[in-house]
Amino acid sequence: SWTASLSHGWGSSPTLYLTTYYLGIRQVGPDEWNIQPALQAGAYASGDYPMPQGVLQVDWQSYGCSAEDTTLHASLQVTAPPGTHGSITFPPGLSSPFVSLNGQPIGTTQAAASIPLGEGSHTLELEASCAGIP
Repeated sequence: SWTASLSHGWGSSPTLYLTTYYLGIRQVGPDEWNIQPALQAGAYASGDYPMPQGVLQVDWQSYGCSAEDTTLHASLQVTAPPGTHGSITFPPGLSSPFVSLNGQPIGTTQAAASIPLGEGSHTLELEASCAGIP
């Protein structure tokens, strides 16, 4: 038999950490979000973030930054609920990034720093030198 509650607030810490720091989703306003995926920390993440307007869905995968491949390659899929907007912010330290949004190139260092997005589905592709990535 259990003599203590197992529903402590700190029991949800892994979910908060994975959603916020690994998947990268942060709600920054009632209808605004920011995504800063930890592309250099892992190979894949997928998740949903409930908002009053609907569910924000994010999937990303990355590879590279090894002795054999000194280029970071990443693909992100974002589906934002109607009535919301936000931005994608890539990790600091990216060198010479090339970014495309829905198949259209947009890539300069400034463009890659923060890319605004609206509601609907978006696909981003990123290639950057691994030099400078922590």
